[in-house]
Amino acid sequence: MSIYLFDCLCYAQQSPYDGFEQACWMRSAAQLLYDICIDWDHPDSTAVREVYEEHIEEIDETFRNFAWEIPPVLEEDFPDWVPESHWWWNVPIRKDMSPEERDRRINFAFYDAMGFLEEKKKRDKKDE
Repeated sequence: MSIYLFDCLCYAQQSPYDGFEQACWMRSAAQLLYDICIDWDHPDSTAVREVYEEHIEEIDETFRNFAWEIPPVLEEDFPDWVPESHWWWNVPIRKDMSPEERDRRINFAFYDAMGFLEEKKKRDKKDE
């Protein structure tokens, strides 16, 4: 559970770029586990609850901190089964982000690589 939630946190930290949608899927799965699958009355569940709550608090705080920068999930990619209580899917504040900006954020690694290659071409041309 701890490793899964840590991975979710890593995606949440990438939310302003390409991590938001994956973080939402993972956060929803963790919430479903919490709500449905774990017997919280079992005496051994205390340690699991502590780990869960600690990680979830950090994940949720990360979503809130990046809310202005996160590219929103496109309407057609928004899962219809997600209950309203899974507020993180709606955390992006900028619903009007242009398709170009959204693409540049989500595919930042590609654009960074292309920029690097362009710079390299310019340097190589100067060196000739």
